[in-house]
Amino acid sequence: LDQIYPRELAWHLPLDRRTLETGWKADLYRLFTLNYPRQWAAEHNGNLLAVLSHQQTDGYADNIWLAIPPDFNELAVRVLLQIARRELGHSRPLTLNIPAGLAAQAIQDAGFHALQTLLWMEYQF
Repeated sequence: LDQIYPRELAWHLPLDRRTLETGWKADLYRLFTLNYPRQWAAEHNGNLLAVLSHQQTDGYADNIWLAIPPDFNELAVRVLLQIARRELGHSRPLTLNIPAGLAAQAIQDAGFHALQTLLWMEYQF
């Protein structure tokens, strides 16, 4: 998650990383915030390929977050997104914030389409 959503760039995203952690402190946090994400993982021969997390919101759409390594597997990403769409149903829209172009074909093949493309820019003095 930190590679795709670095804290210095993703501070404005509604990604609550504490709900995705393991351990009793995270369990207690989820209990008090009533935020229980669903997660799916893809692995091959004991190697973790990708993780997809779903967090419900009070807004228009629920959020899904993708964690993949730099040398990610397109098939793993597509299958995780398809499974999430099937299991979550069509009752609420889903949003996936991800750097432009990253896993674009897998995301499109899973039935998603781009709504916005934002570019991170920095002015250096």
